[in-house]
Amino acid sequence: EAISNGGQIFNVNVRGKRGNIVQVYPSVEYDFVPDAVALSKHDMIHFQWTGSDYNPRRGCNNAEGGPPDANTFSTSANAKLNSRADRSNAVLMNYMGNNAPRDYLGYSLSNNSLTYDMKVSLNRETVLANAPCYNPDTDSEQTADDCYNTIMRIAYLNQQLDVGSLILRANNKCLTETELNDITNNNGEDTAKNHPLNCAKMNAKPFPYFDGGIMFMRRDGWYPFFSSRNNNFSNRQQSGVICIGINCTVNTDTGVLQDINPNLANADNIISQTTAAACVDTANSNSGANNNGASSCMFTGGSNISTITAFNNILTVETFTRQEADNDNNGDGNLQGCSILYFSEKGLEDSVEQQIVLAFVLLAVGIFVSWAAFYIYNRYRAKRDAEPRFRNDTSWQGDSKVQLFTFNSNGKAQNGRNDKQLRDII
Repeated sequence: EAISNGGQIFNVNVRGKRGNIVQVYPSVEYDFVPDAVALSKHDMIHFQWTGSDYNPRRGCNNAEGGPPDANTFSTSANAKLNSRADRSNAVLMNYMGNNAPRDYLGYSLSNNSLTYDMKVSLNRETVLANAPCYNPDTDSEQTADDCYNTIMRIAYLNQQLDVGSLILRANNKCLTETELNDITNNNGEDTAKNHPLNCAKMNAKPFPYFDGGIMFMRRDGWYPFFSSRNNNFSNRQQSGVICIGINCTVNTDTGVLQDINPNLANADNIISQTTAAACVDTANSNSGANNNGASSCMFTGGSNISTITAFNNILTVETFTRQEADNDNNGDGNLQGCSILYFSEKGLEDSVEQQIVLAFVLLAVGIFVSWAAFYIYNRYRAKRDAEPRFRNDTSWQGDSKVQLFTFNSNGKAQNGRNDKQLRDII
């Protein structure tokens, strides 16, 4: 029906790799391709992309998440090892400037009176209230179901229903928020983030290719989306936008869709900060590395967020900070998922492996220097011993048998000697 009405199919794919613009060079950061499309009703989008399961992250918080390598599919056995899996999803958001997902739930998490069926109903109603693939004025319930399923599929990569994934993980369910928090508290943050059953990070998708199916465009509007898996609230934001209908303003010079962010259009829509936010010290704490920035929580007044005040005095003492380290220098990288370099009063701490390598390097250098010295000495001695033994010996000049001979024109020896006598003397 869509094609018969002049509709076209557009592919939305993913390009790029883990890391910021410096770490991924000469590649690019994660991005949707195309990342902005202006469509008409009856047009369609095929969401599909692939990645790599050998693409190590090159620093902390650069597209974090698993599954780990090697993938155990259901246990945390390798969850602390260096993850290398590309995963991308697409979640609708309100405005391009929000960098946060649109409300999909439709209810408050603190509402404990709702049953599971009630939550699913509210979720479905909220998602379809502003969906590009469903128009309540003209479309059927079957169209509504198809639209809802497609939106949820591209958001969660179908981890809950993927037959291959369920078989590999022995039908184990995704971990709950409480279970993930318990893993974080007991085994560390890396274990929770890379756990193969952490569906919030898309880790339960065991392979990098994803086919989201075809979404039919049925409602005019502006529909921004982003990847919650690869979103780091910085230049690594992976986002795109779909515009449907006649109100898709395009710059004729650049071909770029033009958008006005309602949150920034006037002062009434700007949300001002009224309460102090909790400060989590990621730079100088004893666990984990910094989140791409050397910053500390410098406050006075204790740990109560309601009583602390900013510490604005000039620092008069030396400070130190943690620095994240690239862990893809030698192919596999370091075993730990988030390696760090840190400086302290003792200087740079070397690992046991580094100390062993240094010992072997120093031993090799010592052996080479010793061999070179021995070789040079032997060369000098051989040259000295090869001097001519009789260079200054002149005793031969007084030998009585040594006589001078002259020869005539026929080659005969003269001086009264015949040939026999000459041969005897020689």
